[in-house]
Amino acid sequence: MERAAGGSTNDEAGRGRRWLAERLTPAQMKALALQGFVAFDRLPSGARCAKLRYRDAGRRQRVLYVGTNEELAAGVVAALAECQASLRRRRQVRALARCGASVMRTSVRRLEQPLQQIGWRFHGRQPRRRRRPALSAVRQAPSSSPLPAEENNPLSEQSVE
Repeated sequence: MERAAGGSTNDEAGRGRRWLAERLTPAQMKALALQGFVAFDRLPSGARCAKLRYRDAGRRQRVLYVGTNEELAAGVVAALAECQASLRRRRQVRALARCGASVMRTSVRRLEQPLQQIGWRFHGRQPRRRRRPALSAVRQAPSSSPLPAEENNPLSEQSVE
């Protein structure tokens, strides 16, 4: 028999899926895929009793008695793990993305000051070199008169006689 990711066999998961399909509506199966688990309790006789717990669309907790059959309980656990696998993967990816964003923010904060000292800055996540001032801003516009500026100025000492 082939083993599934959770250590259970595919046959167990199939048995659990069939058992769930007989007892739950499609809407309840959808709610179970979002949030649900199998709880094991001890009966006064000492036997282990399995119960399927989940919240429905109205956020009310529902309990479905699975029983004392260990094989059936293992099948329901395996079916539930298959049902919730994509949600778990999405949550893991989101957690990794948050961790990566946090590391990026920390790195940018640590690098900002040393980069500024050598003429760089961050533009979003991208380090960029500061632009040099444009040549047109540094140069003054040429005078329209062919005479030097002092001779052209009526307030200069040379023009006052």
